[in-house]
Amino acid sequence: MNPFVLHQDQEPDPPIYSFTKRTLEASIRRPPCECRDCENSFYPVQIQRHAQHSYHLRLSDTVAERSARSLAQSIHRSRDRLSNRIQVFGDVLMSRWKKRSQAKRAALLKEAAPDLEEEQWLIPRYSYTRERLYMRERSPIRRRQLLLPWLNVHVLKTNPAVLFALLHYRTAYSPQSWATFDNRQLTFS
Repeated sequence: MNPFVLHQDQEPDPPIYSFTKRTLEASIRRPPCECRDCENSFYPVQIQRHAQHSYHLRLSDTVAERSARSLAQSIHRSRDRLSNRIQVFGDVLMSRWKKRSQAKRAALLKEAAPDLEEEQWLIPRYSYTRERLYMRERSPIRRRQLLLPWLNVHVLKTNPAVLFALLHYRTAYSPQSWATFDNRQLTFS
């Protein structure tokens, strides 16, 4: 379905993608809705003509519904598990985390979440890398880092309250309550 093929890649020039008009037109899909609430969820027709905003996979309604249901169930199970752990171990976690030095906090964070970005300001730094020029070449790790640019080792190790606030608010409110915020994060990233 992806009409774009890497044609030329020579540094320091940006990569060049090629396509045929027929494959490009065949890949374009009209958004089901063009209201303000949905505009961030679907690419407009004109934008899909650019390589970085073209769709590269099409799912049937049945597969999409099954996938969405499975992901929602997984989110709820994870949230319930985290809530139970916080109820049992929350006070111990808080007191131990506050007592740790920044170096020990950083080591624990890297052990628990090895893919967590080290430093702040990922998006401005990323915009100067060559990696950003390659469509669909981002690793799942980099995608997660770009979707959560404020979540990094530096912030979590220097301010213990950030971890507690994150754990508290993500478990105190339902995933539906966070949907608007998370959708806005997708737009900003």
